[in-house]
Amino acid sequence: MAKKRIMFVDDEPAVLGALANLLRRDRHRWDLVFANGGAEAIRELGSGNFDIVITDMRMPHVDGLAVLAAVKEKSPRTIRIILSGYAESALVFEALPLVHQFLSKPCDAKTLRAVIERCGTDSRLPDDRTLIGLVGSMACLPSEPGVLGELRRAAVDPNVTIDELIDICERDPALAAKVLQIANTAHFRGDDAMTSSIKIAVATLGTEVMSSLATSEMVSLPIGSVCMAMIGTLQHQAVEAARRARRSMTDPARADEAYTAGLLHDIGRLVLAHELGEAYLPAVDAAAATGSPLWECEQRLLGVTHQAVGAHLLGIWALPAELVEACERHHDPRALPTANAALVTATQTAASDPASSGASRAAS
Repeated sequence: MAKKRIMFVDDEPAVLGALANLLRRDRHRWDLVFANGGAEAIRELGSGNFDIVITDMRMPHVDGLAVLAAVKEKSPRTIRIILSGYAESALVFEALPLVHQFLSKPCDAKTLRAVIERCGTDSRLPDDRTLIGLVGSMACLPSEPGVLGELRRAAVDPNVTIDELIDICERDPALAAKVLQIANTAHFRGDDAMTSSIKIAVATLGTEVMSSLATSEMVSLPIGSVCMAMIGTLQHQAVEAARRARRSMTDPARADEAYTAGLLHDIGRLVLAHELGEAYLPAVDAAAATGSPLWECEQRLLGVTHQAVGAHLLGIWALPAELVEACERHHDPRALPTANAALVTATQTAASDPASSGASRAAS
């Protein structure tokens, strides 16, 4: 298997030297490139594609945003990460459509290695560059049009409350995932722990950021005919699953976390319907015709399951690990890690409902 190619970009040689020193024992397994400034990084893109690009934000002449835009255009499958110090909210918001994750300087070796390992080749997915590229290139997911319309109307209401915005986001898995991705960036959460609660995420961002998000390209995605035919049912099933997960969570303190896991557990179905379009329908039709679980038909006909795709997307968006695991294992009855067993069990309970496990062209 080829080494992962990873490029670090910074305009300070001392920073690049420190990064090289931090990762010196990883050179046998990763192909590491250190570019001094944005212009050099863009030249390096001509030497071949990278699996991961990690760049500073503020650099003279060619800044981090220009680097990320060039990477996205040349190699959409590349995971794009910003490693930077303080930046004002406007600049961070401008970067969001281009970046999968934010890291703050200074970043210790353990954290950096964990991020690289999580964002590298994903064993949950087949060795299919096209599929990995489709998932990796997604800056957002399609939202149910009615719910998205509610969010946009709320955005122009000067009297809108946080509770109203929470209610909207808790009814759409795409909006919830994007809000959690943004709220869990180091810039917005500061020194606080990561959160799996949609309520906390929306409150962290506040009405001003939420209003900006509602009218941005980060939640605006043209929806193809196949996805449009399924999205309403998928959204309804996601909300019902979220409610079941909340009710079945044995630890009341984790009820909001269970709701989020239930809402997001089938997000891979949304990804496949949107990205594959007509090519997704044979799996959907096979599940409807035979009564077989959809994930089995996906594995047989597509070589991948919606739970693997969903977990991969949530992972590269840097959502909390417990949500990624709940998404990945909601059809997996194997023994679970003790620390996350309750959440995964609640998600499995939500996913096992017959109304949510069936598949048809109107409900993948």
